[in-house]
Amino acid sequence: MRVKNIAAVLTAAALGFAAPAKADEASLKAVTALASNTAFGEVFGAFVDHVNRTGKGQVQIRLIGGPEAMPPFEVGSALQSGVVDIAHLPGNYYEKLVPAATAVGLAERNVAELRKNGGYAEIERLHEQGMNTKVLAMWGFGIQFHLYTTKPLSGADLSGFKIRVAPGFQEVVRALGGSTVQTAPGEVYTALERGVIDGYTWPLWGVLDLGWQRVTKFRVEPGWRTVAIGVLMNLDRYKRLTADQRRIIDESALWFEDYTTKLIERKNAEEREKQAKAGIKTLELKGLDADKLLSASREAGWEALAAKAPKEAPRLRKLLAR
Repeated sequence: MRVKNIAAVLTAAALGFAAPAKADEASLKAVTALASNTAFGEVFGAFVDHVNRTGKGQVQIRLIGGPEAMPPFEVGSALQSGVVDIAHLPGNYYEKLVPAATAVGLAERNVAELRKNGGYAEIERLHEQGMNTKVLAMWGFGIQFHLYTTKPLSGADLSGFKIRVAPGFQEVVRALGGSTVQTAPGEVYTALERGVIDGYTWPLWGVLDLGWQRVTKFRVEPGWRTVAIGVLMNLDRYKRLTADQRRIIDESALWFEDYTTKLIERKNAEEREKQAKAGIKTLELKGLDADKLLSASREAGWEALAAKAPKEAPRLRKLLAR
């Protein structure tokens, strides 16, 4: 669906399903690029609810929906043009607009540290320049990616393994001697069941949502990189808000980052327990093997970013890495 057609859909939704807003109350249209019934998509609802609870009479967010309302990879352009006011999405969904957006996934510092050391401000500057967007909040720090397999590894050696990779992880698997396969998430279960692939890369969260625990034997530790999802707002729309309305949005963003930090700590433990109960065993790499995995992930990530954003990558690495 083209963005201009989506605008008509959103307008119809606003007329058909929303009560008239007060004249002095700002009504903001929001969309999430992640399905609302998944572990990652449902978290955004907490931000929307907080704004609507604390912003009564001042500002309200109307959540239009998720991928069923707008194709995920069109959300960035829709936000840039003002078709939607607020969007919830990871950087790789709009990196054509902001090539350095995926750098956040390489961060070794949490969001509180980035707000203090200038890293957050740099990321926000790049978003303002690249897609006319304000970064309200970032979350996901501490939810790492893992390698899940159907058979055990011999150290950090993936020779003979065919791994389904998420975008950006091809180089990691190849550096460890494995071969990569790219397929839609909906095809992973069947590919594992039939032996077409021997494993996949995925965050700690979400494996059970997809039912993959039934065809997964091992989760490899340590995890690497971090999930990084942004709550972004069209900059022009943000500037049109009153000072009080902006304050509500900004305070809600800080609340959301604190809320998700606590949520992640609790849910990470829950996800590990659920995976163990489902029969997924932990395969922990140690010493040089762990270093090899982490180094491959780190260097492949920054090399890929330097190829896409050569001017920005060195500065971002100083701010985001340790």
